[in-house]
Amino acid sequence: MVNSLIKAKPQWISEAYKAIGGQDHLGLGSVSSDQILENLSPGLIALTPHPRYCSFYTFLLDEFWNRNLNRNQSTWIKFFRPRAFIFSLGAHFCSNPEHNNLQKIMGSRTTGKLSRQNKESYNTDFDYIKNKLGGYGLYYGPLIRKLGWVVPSGQPPLPPVDAPTPEGKRVSELFRKTIEDTEYYKSYFDTDIIDIPRNVIEDYIKKACLCQLQKKNSIERNYSLYHFIENHDDLNAISRRKTFMFFLDLINKIQNTAITDDIFRQIIYFKTTINSNEYEPDPGVRDNYYKWRLYQAREYYGFALNSMWFYLCNWGSKKSNFIPIEVEEFWTHISKELNLKNFSNLSNTPVSSLKHNSKFADLLNWIKNLNSISKNFDAECNINDPINEYKLYNLVKSNNESLEFTVFGTLIILSLIYLRFEIIPPELKDLWFISKMGGRERLSLDYFIKSLKKKLNNKDITIIEVIKWIFLEFVIEQHIKIASNKLPQNTFRFIKEGNKIVFFDIENSDTDFNTSRFEAISTTIHELGLCSNFNETQHNLTHDGLTIVNGDLPKWNI
Repeated sequence: MVNSLIKAKPQWISEAYKAIGGQDHLGLGSVSSDQILENLSPGLIALTPHPRYCSFYTFLLDEFWNRNLNRNQSTWIKFFRPRAFIFSLGAHFCSNPEHNNLQKIMGSRTTGKLSRQNKESYNTDFDYIKNKLGGYGLYYGPLIRKLGWVVPSGQPPLPPVDAPTPEGKRVSELFRKTIEDTEYYKSYFDTDIIDIPRNVIEDYIKKACLCQLQKKNSIERNYSLYHFIENHDDLNAISRRKTFMFFLDLINKIQNTAITDDIFRQIIYFKTTINSNEYEPDPGVRDNYYKWRLYQAREYYGFALNSMWFYLCNWGSKKSNFIPIEVEEFWTHISKELNLKNFSNLSNTPVSSLKHNSKFADLLNWIKNLNSISKNFDAECNINDPINEYKLYNLVKSNNESLEFTVFGTLIILSLIYLRFEIIPPELKDLWFISKMGGRERLSLDYFIKSLKKKLNNKDITIIEVIKWIFLEFVIEQHIKIASNKLPQNTFRFIKEGNKIVFFDIENSDTDFNTSRFEAISTTIHELGLCSNFNETQHNLTHDGLTIVNGDLPKWNI
């Protein structure tokens, strides 16, 4: 006799496609990283902040091809790993004043611990990183190819192993000249597996370290800089140069403040910060600045939609795992539980008589009146106004399980963006293609604004009706579409069956902005010897930095 009920679950779903964590569940992040940021800073991804890695990895390829070795991947890996290991380990021994707590050393999780053991010598047969080709295989390879320093391997007539181009051989020669008189290069470099004294590694890294490219007397700096920002008018190099000019203009004007990613995002969107650091771009960098501003507009937009998705997933998985729930139950939940007084108290903004069934036009008017907008919403709505995207972003992050913030607060973020760009400002018209990136499939910002404008043709449409529309089209349908495209990887957090949704109880990471590449770009600019560190409070441009920000190019002498 059965004494208790057993809760049934459709086990075949779990067996056929085991659920995984996954990322970018609405497909918005890939547009920012693969399209917008790649337009602004080609090849410079978040994990390629050190330009000298490009010289070092190309140098290793050149050394490999200069030897009488088998031309295959396994031999290349055998040659690469011990030498890249010593470079990674050595970076932790660097005593140069320019090193300054340098981060994102490839393999540092293991080599950092190893360096603290203070051994007299280190054997090169050490498994320091999972990827067989370390940072070259993980991140820097594509950037080095964009610089034109290597030819990628492949089927004939391509080489069996990545091979240096004439330009790659030249930068390898310059790197080699820097280290050729070290004991490591003269006595240890040729041997794959060998014990190397610590003092030999320390002597080598004083000249080879990532931090040394920025020095004025670095013989490879000019050559590297040329390929990053000019390179025979290569379009990728020109795009990077424009972004470098903008970053240099910014750091030159913002003083007495360490420029972090957070400060950077405030400046590019509002031209000011909550601490009243004002920025006005020079005419020569203005278009690039506006592109970055449109990028950040998409970041606020994506954050709002992803936060709505996060709330829906949490609500649904707590409500019922694997058991279908009527979509109407979620709408009822919002209508009954949404307490705008809670929002008002926590955000310190009076919501007046607004309710979930108020007209959406009343919400837009409330935003305008609260911020005392008289005519031009985008020009007048600033970071220190009672309600703005930056303030709400922080409130939503701090209250990410709150209905008031993850639904109503994010709706206001979307409304603010709509009010700014429903009429495209004249200075953005020629650059609006940035906001069209992603199209309908990946929910471009342009698509959202135009779609909401159509909805508002109905003057009586209510707040809850707009919320339903956004959840259905931009959250529910979009997640199912993106998750379907990722099969056989199962990243579904819910599926829709008619008017019902089936939720799966899988933990989700908190939502936030996508990486802006700020750290990578600012570090690259600094390490190419164009300016002081962005993390310092006083900022100085070098002679080359001033030359570039003024729209000229250095004398290359290469």
